[in-house]
Amino acid sequence: MRKTFLLILGVIALLVVVALGIGVLVLLSEHKRLTTQLRQGDELFQKMQQEASRLEAEKVQLTRNYEALQNDAVSYVAQNTTVQEEAKDLHSRLTDAETLLRDQANELQRLQRQLERLHREAARAKADKRKALSSAVTELNGKIASLEARLKQERAVHQYNLGVVYAQAQRYDEAIEAYQRSLELDPKNADAYYNLGLLYERIEAQPEKAAWHYRKYLELNPTAQDQEEVERWIDMLTAGVR
Repeated sequence: MRKTFLLILGVIALLVVVALGIGVLVLLSEHKRLTTQLRQGDELFQKMQQEASRLEAEKVQLTRNYEALQNDAVSYVAQNTTVQEEAKDLHSRLTDAETLLRDQANELQRLQRQLERLHREAARAKADKRKALSSAVTELNGKIASLEARLKQERAVHQYNLGVVYAQAQRYDEAIEAYQRSLELDPKNADAYYNLGLLYERIEAQPEKAAWHYRKYLELNPTAQDQEEVERWIDMLTAGVR
């Protein structure tokens, strides 16, 4: 009878040890998963901080460029009423773009603060809250990715508008640089290729580059109303006639 009792105690002890071992494994697995999730969130937060710093630096540079452009363009736009009206329109569009960039930069900072708060909450959350926090982090990551895409597109439009203004002010080198920056952000901007073609043909006297940019314009805009005219330009440029 005593042996049977001891045997039962041994079995119970073994079961307790096994249960404890399983519990420890589950806790270790959950700890590893949460650590990985927090590390990924930290990496994303650092990336957003870098992006915010870069946006701020670009905003400062754009402000400087625009102030210099205003000083140089005053005498030029005063010579022609039509050009003056176009400059006012472009100025309005540039102002709107700067406002949008500033608003979206503020939104990005707000999302960064929200993400940082979620990280702090995740660090002290109990097990029953971790799933909800994980879903919130995933949703926030999606919003940040969408905002990044919109900011990139708005910067592309802003650079294109700067190129137009620089070209009208006869600051052609800066116009070319602005169009090229716009294409780096939005390679599908057919109008930027067209304007670069004009500058390389009529200002820089580089027919090969002009023809290449005209081809890109037609490639991105195959139904352009001026397709036949642009094709004739390309033929003449490549034939050395024009």
